[in-house]
Amino acid sequence: MQKITPFLWFDRQAEEAVNFYTGLFEHSKVDDIARYDDAGAEVSGQAKGSVMSLDFQLAGQSFGAIN
Repeated sequence: MQKITPFLWFDRQAEEAVNFYTGLFEHSKVDDIARYDDAGAEVSGQAKGSVMSLDFQLAGQSFGAIN
C-alpha cells in the first residue's frame, strides 16, 4: 500500500509533462484531470479549460501534478 503520493508543481506545463512521463514508463496512465471552470479561471487568472491538476500513475505508483 502506497503511503505517500508525490506531487509535482509546474508553472503551466503539467499536462505536457504528465503525458511525457506516462509515455516513458510501462503500467502508467492519467487517472484524472481537473480543469479551470469560469469561476476558477476568474479567481486564478488562468484560462478557462486549462489544467489545474492531474492524478496519474507511473509504473503503478500514484503521483499528482498541479499548475
